[in-house]
Amino acid sequence: MRKLVIISLALLMISGLWAEITWSGSARLRPRIDMKDYGDFPVYDSALDDYKESQTDIYWWYRAYLDMLADIGGGWMFKAQLSAFGPANFTKFGAGSLPHSAAYGSASRPAMLFNQLYYGYKGEQFGFFGGLVPISGINNPGMDIHFYPDMVVDIPWVLFNISAATGFTGYYDLGFAKLNGFFTFDNEVLNTVEYEVGEKAELSETKSIGLDATLMVGPAWVQPVLIKTMGEDVMWSPMTVGVNAGMKVMENYGLSGGFFSTTQDEEDGLFGKYSGTLFRIKATGPDPLGMGSFAIWYDMATMDFDTMDYENDLTYLWAHWNIVVYKSEQGSVAIKPTFRFLTDEIADNYDFTRTRFEINTEIKFK
Repeated sequence: MRKLVIISLALLMISGLWAEITWSGSARLRPRIDMKDYGDFPVYDSALDDYKESQTDIYWWYRAYLDMLADIGGGWMFKAQLSAFGPANFTKFGAGSLPHSAAYGSASRPAMLFNQLYYGYKGEQFGFFGGLVPISGINNPGMDIHFYPDMVVDIPWVLFNISAATGFTGYYDLGFAKLNGFFTFDNEVLNTVEYEVGEKAELSETKSIGLDATLMVGPAWVQPVLIKTMGEDVMWSPMTVGVNAGMKVMENYGLSGGFFSTTQDEEDGLFGKYSGTLFRIKATGPDPLGMGSFAIWYDMATMDFDTMDYENDLTYLWAHWNIVVYKSEQGSVAIKPTFRFLTDEIADNYDFTRTRFEINTEIKFK
């Protein structure tokens, strides 16, 4: 214990001399009611050895973030974020690895990972970063339809990419607009192999680029978006274009929306040849009771998978009410009841709905 204290003090002294290091984070507890209905197409449950038409589950999630930011001056910085392994970094109560074979489920632990790990330069005019970099998708549904065409709605980029990817991001202030971009490495392969028979095989990593720029047009804003993946013919090379737009309504309220179109022309690529569209409308503002704020959005998506010869229609509704119950200079505590409703349909083959009601409780600290 004494050695640990000495090491900790030494690290604090070094950090104080070499860099301005700040710690912050958050933690959530979230009970959820999860109801699934399979409509006219029941699914087989191997555990029950029977087909189920619907199911209801009540469970708890928990999550914690620990953020470390090092500022060495001149705009240069390093950022790391630790969290647990799981969709959107959440872990179910009773799930995870047990510390011993004799332990009960309540003793389970999640694996820890770096959710973000990057460094770069952050200035007023421009900035650039490399590593495991954050790329937001919660307000940009183009990330969902481009990278998860088989899911599209229910924020798959947030859930499964954890709002980050390996590569580079950057921005540049054009004066009339702020240009943002990313360049990600989506897989890693052995690039060149020469065989004894004189043959040569060359492969390249699948990479993606993304660009967006937000322009103010009077009281409104417009954000065109472009995302392109480049890969081998047998891999994946979709292109997604779209636009987000919005405006303030009565000063305190916001109304926004977005429309995105994605296409892939490679027959042998991931999911084959396909095309699809996604439309979103969203409203935000303070709640009428003056206790917090609300957000509600509705998605409609259609994916046409030509190679596999089926069309997928999806809708999604999200509504939450965020109530801040305590706030200080050191952080805040909030409660956020949230309702989510998903429909997923393939004509004459699949008819699925999912209803979730949950209460997010969150503490933020700095």
